[in-house]
Amino acid sequence: MTNFIHRPSLVRPAPLSPGDTIGVLSPSGAFVGREPHWQMFEQVLTARGYRVKVAPHAQEVSGYTAGTREQRLSDFHALWSDPSIQAIWCSQGGTGSMHLLDGLDYDWIRRHPKIFIGYSDVTALLMAIQSRTGLVVFHGPMGVTDFGLMTQPFTAEHCWQILEGEANREIPYRFKNARQSKYKMLRPGVAEGPLYVGNLQLLTALTGTGYLPDLTGAILLIEDVASFVYLIDRMLTQLRLCGVLNQLGGLVFGEFFNLMRENPIIPLNMVGAPTMEALAERFAQELTIPVGFGFSCGHAPSKTTFPIGMSVRFDAESGILTLLEPYLNEEGSKSITLT
Repeated sequence: MTNFIHRPSLVRPAPLSPGDTIGVLSPSGAFVGREPHWQMFEQVLTARGYRVKVAPHAQEVSGYTAGTREQRLSDFHALWSDPSIQAIWCSQGGTGSMHLLDGLDYDWIRRHPKIFIGYSDVTALLMAIQSRTGLVVFHGPMGVTDFGLMTQPFTAEHCWQILEGEANREIPYRFKNARQSKYKMLRPGVAEGPLYVGNLQLLTALTGTGYLPDLTGAILLIEDVASFVYLIDRMLTQLRLCGVLNQLGGLVFGEFFNLMRENPIIPLNMVGAPTMEALAERFAQELTIPVGFGFSCGHAPSKTTFPIGMSVRFDAESGILTLLEPYLNEEGSKSITLT
């Protein structure tokens, strides 16, 4: 049985505007020996007119995490309690975000909304914050990993459109990029519900913890990286057995980047391994909801930015997610353009 909590009312952060201050946080893995990439990300922000505050321990190293749990918690709360900071941008993924979930001040977060953005391992924080506070958070590029290492024009363009409140209402499944997989409708239909986007490994790990949002009627978009088909199968099966998949209003498979079908160490596990598309089709056959495959979301260099928690419409045939309500707080700021 999943351990859901009541879904709180939405809290919307204000849009970003040049002149605002962005805090940079490392809640997960340690970023070792890549100082130039930090500088590149800071240059991207300052060139766009933003001020930058890097968390005190953001470049610390404690084993495979960016500082100890206590240091990362301290950094999180320091950035969130700083009234001069309008957004918190995660530097990279890795592992370790789950360490922080039971130490966060969710009441403070709800009462002082800010933009919070990341993906991959940061899925744990995105889900916990949204489920506990109702704050609209953002599944989008990492600061140092994406902007400092492999910035793609679309990744940056769409991210700024979302965060600055200039995004189109319709988010198509893919864009003009040769790397994007071809979209395929696996089950027809149109569904409306709150949007949740995240890494499959982290979503699976959160089941039963009380930090996974109530996904009843939700549109769930999943992605993963550098995994094996049989492990993806196992995780999807766990979500099915926990009742998560059957509660959804719609399911969308994003990009499964660098997915491996063969494991040389455990070859017997991989005999007859299906493609990711075939695996998704098998799970789709067991559902009665709209299901799509191949949406632009995940670890590939070109990625879409999604507001999490707000209402969307998913049309499985066209492969389009349509934002049904404002995801940013328009009061006292420029209104968002949803056209």
